[in-house]
Amino acid sequence: MKLKTLYLTLYTDKPVKKDVTHLQGYIAGLDSNRPILNPHAQVFPQNYPRLQCRVVEGIPTILGIEEEVERLLEIIGTIKELHLGNVTYQVTLRSAYEQGIYLHSTESLRHYQFVTPWLALNEEDCEHYQNLQNWQKKKDLINQILVDNILSMAKGLGIVVDQRLRADTCLEEVPISYKRIEMIGFVGDFRVNYSIPEYFGLGMGISRGFGVVKSLSIPGTYSVVTKESAKIHFS
Repeated sequence: MKLKTLYLTLYTDKPVKKDVTHLQGYIAGLDSNRPILNPHAQVFPQNYPRLQCRVVEGIPTILGIEEEVERLLEIIGTIKELHLGNVTYQVTLRSAYEQGIYLHSTESLRHYQFVTPWLALNEEDCEHYQNLQNWQKKKDLINQILVDNILSMAKGLGIVVDQRLRADTCLEEVPISYKRIEMIGFVGDFRVNYSIPEYFGLGMGISRGFGVVKSLSIPGTYSVVTKESAKIHFS
């Protein structure tokens, strides 16, 4: 199954230091009548967020999937500055990369990295994780949760996973504040026999920029992009 995606990068006159929730709110305000763009709208757990905002190293980016691609294309031209809290950032360049992608299982393990902390543990999982005294058992639990997150992503996008997934993680714990709750996040890399598109999110807090994935595989070893549908927009 091919999915339409658009990855919008907003270059500003100074690094963005505001929380990603400010970016969410600003984008929602550009088209508040559309519920998917509204961060306060109800999100059902079986759905994978089609709009994902994040700020990585001071650069705000927005990922749109399927129906959100056209909606983002409609508002790109209106984003000339970002009013985030009490700070205004001038947008000096807008770069949008539009492409068609495929998600699918693979024969071999592929290498990825979390470029933002992955929120893997809900309250129940966190208690279970902290009660485990054996390092290997903790890793086994994290590996299984990662597989579950990938299966949840695929299901939320209407994709059937046709083979058993296996994961191997190499992660470190980091303290994270999410919705004013102190949680355990994870950073590092992992391998799994599944093709995950660049900059898709996994785990909790996806729409707020957590769990963003980047490929570490050798360039040219695989591609999820359909070349005939790739487009680059600059403005």
